[in-house]
Amino acid sequence: MIGVFFNSLAQVPFALIQADGKVKLTSLLHVTEFFIYIVMLTFLGKYFGLLGVAIAFLLRALIDLLILKGIANTILYRNVSGSKNIGISFKLFNIK
Repeated sequence: MIGVFFNSLAQVPFALIQADGKVKLTSLLHVTEFFIYIVMLTFLGKYFGLLGVAIAFLLRALIDLLILKGIANTILYRNVSGSKNIGISFKLFNIK
């Protein structure tokens, strides 16, 4: 349940990054996470069973949330400090 909660929280920064046009960045992040997740899933599942699988999902969701939040914060900071666009919603419509 906690992993699903973290995963749902990660949708907000994910959507912001996608809206900013950084599609390649999120795809590379998720491909990298996939391979790390498979290793964690195999190791933790083998030694801890179903609990290990749940822990692997929780860690993947938490890491995903933290990385996406960090990327989204840099996008928001850039838009506030150095851009002529006012907020992310105006940037979507390319209003200057």
